[in-house]
Amino acid sequence: MREFLSEAATTGGIKLLAIVDDAYDPPAGSEISENAYNMFVQAAENDGELLAALKAAQTGLDDNHLEDWEEFVHEEAVVQRLWKLHVGTMQLDKSEAMRAALTSLFSDVMVDRISKLTQLKPLEDLLEGVAPLVKFGSDADPSLVAAADVVFLDLYLSSDVPSIDDNNMIPKSVLDRARERAISYVGQVRAVTEDNLEKVAPAFILISSLGSQQKASSFRQRAGQMASRFRFVSKLSLQKPDAEAILSIGDIFRTAAACAIVEPIQKAWKRVLDDAHGWLNERLLNLDISDFGRLHHMRLNTEGQPFEDYVRELVAGALAERIVVGFSNYVPAKKRIDPFGKSFGYFEPPSNAFAELYSANRMSSDRGYRGPTGYDVMSGDIYLVGAMPQRKGSLTGKSLVAVMSPACDLIDRRGDGPSAKSVLLLSGALQPSTLKHDRDPQIMVVGDRFYEVAWDKKYPQALTVADLRRKIVAKELTWIGRLKSDHFLAVQADFLSDLGRIGLIKAPMIFENLSGAIRVRENGIHVDVRKPFKGSDRFAFLMAEKTKPLATQPLIFSGEFIQEFMALVTDISQDGTRLPASREKANGILQRMNVVFKMLENRTAAAHSIQTYMQVELLTSKTQAPATSVEGMFSLSLWQS
Repeated sequence: MREFLSEAATTGGIKLLAIVDDAYDPPAGSEISENAYNMFVQAAENDGELLAALKAAQTGLDDNHLEDWEEFVHEEAVVQRLWKLHVGTMQLDKSEAMRAALTSLFSDVMVDRISKLTQLKPLEDLLEGVAPLVKFGSDADPSLVAAADVVFLDLYLSSDVPSIDDNNMIPKSVLDRARERAISYVGQVRAVTEDNLEKVAPAFILISSLGSQQKASSFRQRAGQMASRFRFVSKLSLQKPDAEAILSIGDIFRTAAACAIVEPIQKAWKRVLDDAHGWLNERLLNLDISDFGRLHHMRLNTEGQPFEDYVRELVAGALAERIVVGFSNYVPAKKRIDPFGKSFGYFEPPSNAFAELYSANRMSSDRGYRGPTGYDVMSGDIYLVGAMPQRKGSLTGKSLVAVMSPACDLIDRRGDGPSAKSVLLLSGALQPSTLKHDRDPQIMVVGDRFYEVAWDKKYPQALTVADLRRKIVAKELTWIGRLKSDHFLAVQADFLSDLGRIGLIKAPMIFENLSGAIRVRENGIHVDVRKPFKGSDRFAFLMAEKTKPLATQPLIFSGEFIQEFMALVTDISQDGTRLPASREKANGILQRMNVVFKMLENRTAAAHSIQTYMQVELLTSKTQAPATSVEGMFSLSLWQS
């Protein structure tokens, strides 16, 4: 486990880790008993090196503090520094004598807090040696915490919340106040670097014995934390680390530096918008009568476009340009090592945020001005054949047409119709996002679903403008969007085959879901150990590369699959009804957890296999038999859904 996290921390450039939990809150001096104080004093007086080390540790301790217990317990600053030294919130290599002396001093305090500290011990042990670790109480200075790359933060950040082991009914108001305090603390830590675009705030891993993924998701949204820089791990799951907890921590460690590249863009956003707004507003304020007159007489009176529609498009285009300029000024792109170069080529079910951003760049949902009737046709228009279904559902297989005629042919300049009498149309069909493509998918969003378009570019169609308008009015065609300029030209160029390639921002890569079965060879037969999984389970994915044979195309597995697989292997290793060879191979896999975690990487099926313990195969069909293997060997067979 620790080796896996160490590799992830190295990949993500982790230099410092922090835990923020009220379990580390310093005690009041009155919580230290006289007996505990006397044991501490005796140890210090009997060991000159120990006393010198305690003084050198900047605790503020001096000889006077060893004279009288009643005076000592009122020295809150000294007590707090000694406590920080004891629990490790003050970084210092402690000798065994110092550990023993501090344990004696805070023995009564530890009894009172032992439950909370015990729950944190597995996490401390797990992180030992992975990267330097500092521990902070709930009142820690945010500027110190902000220096960490990753912060493990208690969901209920308050000493008023007892440990789950106390079996107390905790009032909701107490939990609410503690959670609000933690949310506020995230904001305070982020505020430290808010005005510095060169620095990023830490990633956060929320920890709690009382929380859940649902509560953590609500916490993240309330705190305004990026999903790529946030995970939740139950403290209870760390007592016997399970795959989900390790994967969640590994996610954040491995991508700490990579995902942080978006944060400066996010922080610069308001400045960029303010600058763009100022630039545009200045020009709009400077518009004079002559500007309007010239625009009308030298352009719009011959183009047929309403004045306000032209100005709106002009402002929107200029705003986009100034935003690009602003980002280049505040957060210029730099030549750097690919931040994701050493990260696993895997993903959990994505948020689709990138696909939505790409779709907004590619296709407009703004109808714009459509003439006095509202039915004028524009270049790049995409129409669904037929009406939009009343109920939300899949549109897979539905036909569509796109207008390929150039804009100059469709403009109604004088109010008597466009110069073109017919419209060139490109037919297509909506297909699932796993459609086979040449690594250049035609992503389209309709409603809240994602599709790819299978264009039929070999058979152009033409329809008179009048007939096309009639179909639109009769609702035989339903407008669903309009390809933006460059994207329209790219599709048109490919369609007409007489223009050069036009470079575009590429769409997010599409992965193909795989189905599969987990089997073990017993008595010469491959036996299923669970029902086969489907592509919809999102366990395994194929990164289709048409230039390579199927067997050598790269595969990736999801974290959810690894959790399922490890639970299955664990059960088999303990199942007395299984053959000894099967249990032996299962134990062999469990002993190679670090290798199993590498199934998150983008590798071939052969590279995913584990010696004589497990073979991974990409089959041409569901009916193809697995390759022959030794007794007890696990076989993971995959095929295209």
